[in-house]
Amino acid sequence: MAFLDNSGDIILDAVLTDTGRKKMADGNFKITRFGLGDDEINYSQYNKNHASGSAYYDLEILQTPVFQSTTQVSNINYGLLNISNKNILYMPSLKVNSLQSNMQQIYSGIYYVATNADTVSALNTFHGSAADQFQDNTTKNVPAIYVEGGINSSDLSKTQSNQAAYIKNLQLSNRMYSISVDNRIFKGVMGLASGAFKVNTDGSNFQLPINLTGINGSSADSGMENYSAYRIKGINNGVYQTNNGTAVTAFSTISGPGDTITGFKTMVHDALCSSTTSDNLYSKIGSTSATLFGSTYDYIDTFVYITGLNTGATIALPIRVLRKV
Repeated sequence: MAFLDNSGDIILDAVLTDTGRKKMADGNFKITRFGLGDDEINYSQYNKNHASGSAYYDLEILQTPVFQSTTQVSNINYGLLNISNKNILYMPSLKVNSLQSNMQQIYSGIYYVATNADTVSALNTFHGSAADQFQDNTTKNVPAIYVEGGINSSDLSKTQSNQAAYIKNLQLSNRMYSISVDNRIFKGVMGLASGAFKVNTDGSNFQLPINLTGINGSSADSGMENYSAYRIKGINNGVYQTNNGTAVTAFSTISGPGDTITGFKTMVHDALCSSTTSDNLYSKIGSTSATLFGSTYDYIDTFVYITGLNTGATIALPIRVLRKV
C-alpha cells in the first residue's frame, strides 16, 4: 500500500480492475461500477475552533495523504455510500462477538479452522477445554464466528425504541449479509438457520442462535479474484438495556442500539482435509510442516469478508486453515 501526496491539491487516483483492462483491450470498455473509500481519513481532525476561521476547519483533512488506488475493491474497508436521507446521524457498523460459549474465539489474532479429526484431536490436546478457539470442519455444529451489527456508540441507549428510530425506520438494517471466501480453499459456508439473539428485561435467559445450515448457491465476487460470495441472513438483535440496570456487555459487543447478528462456519474443500496426503495448495499458497501448538501442521492463511447488504458495512477476518501432518 502506497500513499500519494495531497498537500497542495485534491487528488483523485483511479485504476481499472483486471476485468476493466481486459474489456478496454477488447474495445468494449464501459464504466458500470466503481468503488470509493476514505479509510485513510481521520475526521476527528475537523477543527471548528481553528483560530484562522472556517476556511481552515477541514484543512488537515483535505491535506491528508491518500492511499494509492488498487484493483481490488476488497482493499477498501470503509466504502462510501450514496445516501439521500439527510437525517441519518449514525451509521451501523460490524463487530465480532465472541463473548459467550459457542462463539469462536480469536487466538493470537487469527481464527483457526481444523480440517480433520486428527487436527481436532491435536488442538484439543493442546488447548484443553478451550474448544471454542477453533472451528471443527468435521461437524456442522458450533462454534461459529458471530458478527454483530449496530450503532457502536454510547451516545444512544441500547433500547428497542432507539433501534427502531436510528436503524430500522431509516432503512439501515442489514437483514442479509454477504460472506466472501476464497473458492480455492472453501467449497461453501454455513449460516444461521433459526433461533433468537435476546435476553430478558431483567438480564436473564440469554438466547443465542446456534442452528447452522449449508448455504446453497454462490456468485463470483466481482471485486476479488478467486472469491465467491454467499448470502446469509441476519437475526434481529434483541439484546436491549435491562430494566434493573443489569449490564448486557456480557452478551452484546455493540455499545449502542443493535441491528442484527449473523454467524457462519466455513466448509473446506475435501482435498485439503486429507489426513494422509497434503494437497499441493498448501505449498502453493500456504506453508507446510510448520511447528505449531506442539505438533506439525500444514496451513493456509486467508481472509473472509462479511458485508451488510443494505449498508455496505464490511469487516475482514483473518482465517487459518490448519491440517495436522
